[in-house]
Amino acid sequence: MHKTIFSKVSRVVGGARVSTVGLGVMLAVILLGLTVVTAFPTPALANHGPRATQFKHKIIEGESLSSGPPPYTVGVETSWTLQNLVGCTPGTLQQKLERQDNDGPFQVVWQGTETGSGDKDQVRDLLQASMAGASITTYRYRHTGTCLGPTGDTRRHITIGPTFYLSVTEDQRTPVTEIDYTGTWIQRAGGTGGTTHEARQVGATATSRNHWGIAAAWVTTVDEKPYPIEARIECDYPECPATRDTGSDPFGDDSVVKWSSSWNTSSNNSHHDVTVISEENRRVDVDAFVVVIRY
Repeated sequence: MHKTIFSKVSRVVGGARVSTVGLGVMLAVILLGLTVVTAFPTPALANHGPRATQFKHKIIEGESLSSGPPPYTVGVETSWTLQNLVGCTPGTLQQKLERQDNDGPFQVVWQGTETGSGDKDQVRDLLQASMAGASITTYRYRHTGTCLGPTGDTRRHITIGPTFYLSVTEDQRTPVTEIDYTGTWIQRAGGTGGTTHEARQVGATATSRNHWGIAAAWVTTVDEKPYPIEARIECDYPECPATRDTGSDPFGDDSVVKWSSSWNTSSNNSHHDVTVISEENRRVDVDAFVVVIRY
């Protein structure tokens, strides 16, 4: 800053004879320059503000897929963890999340304020899921975090997440949708794509082996029954094993996401087999799997 000020002064008074009056003029110019410079707000410090990390995109459990032909509308929860909050003045945090569809412009989907260091924020959105092998819609999120530093300086960090899309794997086994069934299953009408596979044996399994992605979900046609209809889910991820009740559900015969899991999007797509195991001799069915795939 001082080099700039003195450079400007030398251009103004360069060549002038130095005298007591001249020194006074130079001092006045320097002080005026300092006043002018400090009158303007300090510019934002890019990439030194609150930073979003550990982006995850998880298909929301308990919500039904849209009815009608594909692409289907699916609820997706996007979450992240904030870092770099040390040095932010309390109460000055501002966050903004924008979404880009295909190659379109980024549009604001959420704005928020304060959160604790290391806390997870999350936003729910409705996205399009295409049939495997069909044309897709890609998505990408951009997070902007700002705060004020101890001296009133604005700190800002922009994080752009990976591009991804959602793919629906139907219950029928085709060259592009591979689901392996063991035990006794029947195919009946209903659900997405017009059919669903229903287990008719305790211990019957359905394994989707096409999950090269960053998240996966099991879709089933739930039953509005006064008793539980249970199935177990297994895969190679620590948070994966679970038991789900597909009965006693207010949705009736809708196609509902009954299990979902996600992996950190900081890495590339990885292979995850997902297996549904029937604990009943009827009514547990596999309608589809929905996969979030990094593009």
